[in-house]
Amino acid sequence: MTEAEKRALALQIMQQEQARLHSRTQSFNDQNRQQLDASLARSRSLQKALDSLAQNGITWDQLRDAYHEAFKAGHDAMLTYKLSFFYAGAAIAFHEKYDSEPKSTSDFINQMCDIAEEYTDRAAIIQQCLAETSIDTSVFDETSHQSPSRALMTSAVATRKDREAVERMKRSGITQKDLEYEKNLGYHNGWNTGAGLSVCYGCAALALHRFHGCEKDEIEQFLERIEQLQDEEISTQDIIARALEETDVDVSEIASGGPMP
Repeated sequence: MTEAEKRALALQIMQQEQARLHSRTQSFNDQNRQQLDASLARSRSLQKALDSLAQNGITWDQLRDAYHEAFKAGHDAMLTYKLSFFYAGAAIAFHEKYDSEPKSTSDFINQMCDIAEEYTDRAAIIQQCLAETSIDTSVFDETSHQSPSRALMTSAVATRKDREAVERMKRSGITQKDLEYEKNLGYHNGWNTGAGLSVCYGCAALALHRFHGCEKDEIEQFLERIEQLQDEEISTQDIIARALEETDVDVSEIASGGPMP
């Protein structure tokens, strides 16, 4: 092959490669343009839907935030309620068992709280309690009764009623009644998430075992007594007042997330 033929072949190969690269770039750009056009179309469609929802001055974001804020409020209220019963019951049970002074009873409550801070999650506490005491406190957990949320509020599957509500709001806009409904639903669902009391009972069992030398049978009797005491009272005010009267310990602050005095 002559030098001229070699140069001609090299030029041909280079031109073919350039054409191939141009074709790939063109195809890539076409795909990008198609994706961008589809994305813009979805954005325009979404914005149109959001505008229709907000025609009464209440936006979808406000509706979503109303649900989540109410959910948190319901969840916090439920925790305060459940923990008030648990800590008051634990204080009374401890006082009955040891005829303890107020400081000793308070120390026991604080020991439970300190143990809770040692572990990263619920499963770790349950596992540790099982390892040290042979007691499975997961049986103390309540089943969650959370109702299905409306469409797009959570990851729950939307029901026909959910979809119908969204379509109605697209036509006539989100109303104040819709906003109040989301608040009520959020609070209800937050209250019904379940308190996960297995953690509390696990910490009580570990505290009894570690600091008071109790073994399985004795611990199980103590945990059962806490349950009995909670069933004997109707309201948080009643059981907190009873704990204060019988043990001279006020558990109201710690039940709402504050420190134990």
